[in-house]
Amino acid sequence: MFGCDLTRLAGSIVWCLRVVCLAGGLAMAGCAPQTYQSAPVDAEIARDTLTHVLDAWRSGQSIESLRGESPAVVVQDFDWMRGDKLVEYQILGPGQEANANLIAKVRLVLQRPDHEVQEQTVTYLVGTAPTLTVFRDIFH
Repeated sequence: MFGCDLTRLAGSIVWCLRVVCLAGGLAMAGCAPQTYQSAPVDAEIARDTLTHVLDAWRSGQSIESLRGESPAVVVQDFDWMRGDKLVEYQILGPGQEANANLIAKVRLVLQRPDHEVQEQTVTYLVGTAPTLTVFRDIFH
């Protein structure tokens, strides 16, 4: 009699384990990594956004003020954040569309906080979806 109860108990445990494994397998199937593809850049909007951002910097606006606009623009530029003033800029060509970004070269003339004037050519990555973004490419 005792042996019969152990057999039934073992069978119940095996059945429960099968149910748990099946449920876990189904749950994990929904968690499989999915490829995400960004929307392609809208080059015209990207160029307009870059010009708008650089004009805002040149006129003395803060990066934070651009986040409050509609549509908001998220900007990252360490020279601007440090307090450099943009004296002059020139966007060099139409830029290159690369998936979700427009890669744009820009010649900047900056005035440092110590009043030293410096000219440099930098690269910006400009995105248009889902948010307008302008980031300095620190690697180029």
